[in-house]
Amino acid sequence: WRTELSMSILKQMHSEICFPLWSDKVVAGWINLSPDPWSGGFSRDEIRSLQRVVNLAANSLETIR
Repeated sequence: WRTELSMSILKQMHSEICFPLWSDKVVAGWINLSPDPWSGGFSRDEIRSLQRVVNLAANSLETIR
Protein backbone atom coordinates (compact mmCIF):
# COMPACT_ATOMS: atom_id res chain seq x y z
CA TRP A 1 0.00 0.00 0.00
CA ARG A 2 2.93 2.34 0.61
CA THR A 3 3.98 2.18 -3.04
CA GLU A 4 0.45 3.04 -4.17
CA LEU A 5 0.29 5.94 -1.72
CA SER A 6 3.70 7.22 -2.83
CA MET A 7 2.72 7.05 -6.49
CA SER A 8 -0.54 8.87 -5.75
CA ILE A 9 1.32 11.66 -3.95
CA LEU A 10 3.83 12.02 -6.79
CA LYS A 11 0.96 12.28 -9.29
CA GLN A 12 -0.71 14.98 -7.20
CA MET A 13 2.55 16.92 -7.15
CA HIS A 14 2.93 16.44 -10.92
CA SER A 15 6.28 14.78 -10.23
CA GLU A 16 7.81 11.79 -11.94
CA ILE A 17 10.81 11.53 -9.65
CA CYS A 18 11.42 12.74 -6.11
CA PHE A 19 14.77 12.96 -4.34
CA PRO A 20 14.75 13.45 -0.56
CA LEU A 21 17.31 15.81 0.96
CA TRP A 22 18.57 14.07 4.07
CA SER A 23 20.12 16.00 6.94
CA ASP A 24 21.07 14.22 10.14
CA LYS A 25 18.74 11.26 9.40
CA VAL A 26 15.79 13.61 8.79
CA VAL A 27 14.30 14.60 5.46
CA ALA A 28 14.99 18.34 5.35
CA GLY A 29 13.30 18.76 1.98
CA TRP A 30 12.97 17.21 -1.40
CA ILE A 31 13.49 17.90 -5.06
CA ASN A 32 10.62 16.95 -7.36
CA LEU A 33 11.19 16.72 -11.07
CA SER A 34 9.02 16.05 -14.05
CA PRO A 35 10.41 15.81 -17.57
CA ASP A 36 9.00 17.69 -20.52
CA PRO A 37 6.25 15.60 -22.15
CA TRP A 38 8.19 15.32 -25.42
CA SER A 39 11.41 14.09 -23.76
CA GLY A 40 10.45 10.49 -23.04
CA GLY A 41 11.42 10.68 -19.37
CA PHE A 42 14.74 10.57 -17.56
CA SER A 43 17.54 8.28 -18.67
CA ARG A 44 19.55 6.22 -16.17
CA ASP A 45 22.53 8.53 -16.67
CA GLU A 46 20.38 11.58 -16.00
CA ILE A 47 18.99 10.02 -12.83
CA ARG A 48 22.52 9.18 -11.63
CA SER A 49 23.65 12.75 -12.34
CA LEU A 50 20.62 14.16 -10.55
CA GLN A 51 21.32 11.93 -7.56
CA ARG A 52 24.88 13.31 -7.37
CA VAL A 53 23.52 16.88 -7.40
CA VAL A 54 21.01 16.01 -4.68
CA ASN A 55 23.76 14.42 -2.57
CA LEU A 56 25.86 17.58 -2.94
CA ALA A 57 22.89 19.69 -1.87
CA ALA A 58 22.27 17.45 1.13
CA ASN A 59 25.95 17.67 2.12
CA SER A 60 25.73 21.45 1.87
CA LEU A 61 22.75 21.40 4.23
CA GLU A 62 24.77 19.34 6.69
CA THR A 63 27.63 21.84 6.50
CA ILE A 64 25.31 24.79 7.12
CA ARG A 65 23.83 23.13 10.21
